[in-house]
Amino acid sequence: MKNQKVPGKKITAIIALYLIGSSLVESSVSGAARQDSWFCVLLATGLALLLAWLYSSILRLHPGKGLFDIAVETLGAVLGKIVCAIFVLYAVYLAAQVIRVFEEFVHLVNLPQTPEIVLLIFTVPLVAWQVRSGLNNMANVSAFLLPLQLIFVAITIVLGIKFMDPENIRPILSAKPTQMLKATLGVLALPYGETILCTSFFGEVDQKESPFKIMAFGILIAGAVLVMARLRNLLILGSATVQMYLFPSYDAVGVISLGDFVTRISVLIGVNLVLAGIIKVSAYLYSATLGISRILEIRDFLSPAVSCCLLIAGISSILYSNILDGMKFITIMPYNSVLFQILLPAVILIAGKLKKKAAGGKKWPEKNR
Repeated sequence: MKNQKVPGKKITAIIALYLIGSSLVESSVSGAARQDSWFCVLLATGLALLLAWLYSSILRLHPGKGLFDIAVETLGAVLGKIVCAIFVLYAVYLAAQVIRVFEEFVHLVNLPQTPEIVLLIFTVPLVAWQVRSGLNNMANVSAFLLPLQLIFVAITIVLGIKFMDPENIRPILSAKPTQMLKATLGVLALPYGETILCTSFFGEVDQKESPFKIMAFGILIAGAVLVMARLRNLLILGSATVQMYLFPSYDAVGVISLGDFVTRISVLIGVNLVLAGIIKVSAYLYSATLGISRILEIRDFLSPAVSCCLLIAGISSILYSNILDGMKFITIMPYNSVLFQILLPAVILIAGKLKKKAAGGKKWPEKNR
């Protein structure tokens, strides 16, 4: 079932939408830097390329394989499957969190009387179907949606120029170094570090494709969108006002109007969240499904998708009592993400290099003979 290879450009589209996701709407992890938060996003984008190098180094050692196969191969059946289970739990939690953000966004800004179950009835089948259709289908959808996402963001920026005040981002680089560091690391962890889960897709990518280029282009596209969106919000609302809102992008774009002819531009933010959010949750679910299949040795590797999606939906409803608690928890997520995004990948990389070196050492005497 994995014989059909997915072009690298389409994986780039998945990664770009995956990173944009809900990050385009909420900005709690970089609020500490206030008017310099846009610069922190820029710095985090550069640092994310280092993470891409780390993740691609793992993939280059094991061409044609994804994260979960590599973990089992390098760490052994028992420890490898434990690591797979850790990544599966990470993917499930993040997916539940994004669904909850999506639900809260819809409740607060559009449909306050709509029951949560109604939103899940529409979301769960769509995401489960997308994952069951395979990575190639998800890649095709992403390649189609990414240009639309970029166009919508560009429209909000162009129409918002007349409402922007350059004084809102001055003085530039006035935030304290500790604030800048906290904000930069926050954005690096959420969303850029989550790219580790996308490495599970590379078992279905042609071995001739460069994993680093695929991930780097996706990171740079997402970075450009997030920096421009953050600048738009700050220039229109100002840093103090941005910190007051749970979804500053929606409120910033809501200011935009051109007389009585062009109003309610903020609907584009809702469209952006739906487009990128569905891909983001689908990517989480696809990764979790691959992990579960690898742990249980299931041949039909996408068969757990529906049950896993229902699990994610159930967790999302009990994740936290309200959106304020959720946003507070997001601010501490960067500290919890070190294990998944840096420590475990580093262990897998080192173990892979040692195993390869040991295998090479065994062959060396035979070659001399």
